[in-house]
Parts: sequence; structure tokens; C-alpha cells
Amino acid sequence: MWMVRSLGRRVQRWTLSMAALGALVGWASGAAADPATTPENAPGVNTHDGFYLRVGSGFGVYDEFAQSETDARYGGRVGVRARGFAVASEFALGGTPYPGLVLGGGIYGVGVITSSVTSNQADDSEIEVAEELEIESRDLTIFGVFADRYFVPTLGLHVQAAVGIAQQIRLSLARPPNDDLEDDDKEDVYDPFGPGLMLGIGYEMWLTEQWSIGVLARVAATVMFSKDANHVKWMHYAWSWPSFLMTVTYH
Repeated sequence: MWMVRSLGRRVQRWTLSMAALGALVGWASGAAADPATTPENAPGVNTHDGFYLRVGSGFGVYDEFAQSETDARYGGRVGVRARGFAVASEFALGGTPYPGLVLGGGIYGVGVITSSVTSNQADDSEIEVAEELEIESRDLTIFGVFADRYFVPTLGLHVQAAVGIAQQIRLSLARPPNDDLEDDDKEDVYDPFGPGLMLGIGYEMWLTEQWSIGVLARVAATVMFSKDANHVKWMHYAWSWPSFLMTVTYH
């Protein structure tokens, strides 16, 4: 009888030990099989979610058409066309309501490096208006809100769009010689502004768990309004298409 009880206790301990070992092996194999628990697939790693920061820089084509209202001091209506090569830049901050969708605010810039300017005025006109738009003044900047959508949160293909206020800083036009302003006010400098739009498509590759590098094709367009020192109204149609940027993103 004693031997039976002893054998029973040994069988019970062996059964419990094997059950515990089986549970441990099962937990370990399940954890190894679950990709969510591995470091490379842990939540937030190589996934477009959470805090978003992007900087970018590149080059593109700049095109602008500026037109004045009809005014006798300018000999009627004046149209000026400026085309050139520009540096494109981007800085954006945002958050991710759900994986793959980013909302936030950004600054999208276009700075002209070199360009040619033409006017619709006759060569023999006695009034020289808008003879030259200063190259350094044709810097277009859009301040706006944006959305950036990654089609697959763990991959790099994405499209983005922004809408906001566009502005040119200290745009300068040549002054007509028969104006009645003081000599100290001969330089006609003003800041056109209006609505602006940006659209882009790009692709990124992961460098680390949160950082990625990519390429971006972008178009920016705006219609801006202004009034010069002669109180003549101007309308500016400006766009940058195409622009190609290298981007660095923390996400």
C-alpha cells in the first residue's frame, strides 16, 4: 500500500512537471511566432505613426505672371512674365490620428536662383514699368496645414497636400519716371499674398526604427494680390512645377 501511494505521488509530480514544461515551451514558441513581439516589429517601429517631422530640399522650375490693373501712369495694363530655376524647401510638423495618416502644419518654400523676365510693353515706351523683378525678391513661401497619407503604414509610398497662405517678401518693381513720390521712395517694394496650394507624391526607405530618407515630386501654385506705392493693384499667378526634393522624416 505504501509503495502504491509513493508511486502515485511520483506520477503526480512528474505529470505536473511535464505540464509546466509544456506550458513554458508553448508560451515561448507562441512569442517567437508572434511578429508583434519581435524588436523589428514592435509597436511604433518602422511604422508611420506618432510624432512626425520632415525636412526637405531640392530644385525645381519657377514660373510667374504678374499683371497690373489699367492705369495711365503705367501706360495702360502691364503684364510681366518671370521664369527660372529655383531651390525648393520643406519643413513640416504633425501628428498621426491613426497609422498612415498625418495631419499638421508646414512651410513650403521656393527661392529663385536665376530667371528671365519679359514684359508686354513696347520697346519705345516712354514709361518704364516692371522692367525687372529683382531675382532675390522672388521667394515664394506657403504657410499652411497639410495631410500626408501613407498607403501602407509600414512602407514608404505616400501622397501629401497642403493649403494655406502664400507670400512673396519685398517684391520690387521699377518705378515710372513721372510719379509724384519723393526721391527717397523711388523703390517700390511690397509683399503680395494670397491662397496657396501644394501637392506631392514620394517614396521613403527606413534608415532606423523611426528615421527614413526619401524622394518627393511636388507642385506648388498660388494667386497673390498686392498694391504698389502708386496704389496700383497687381495680381500674381505663380507656380513651381515640377520640383524634386530629397527628404528626411522622423515618424
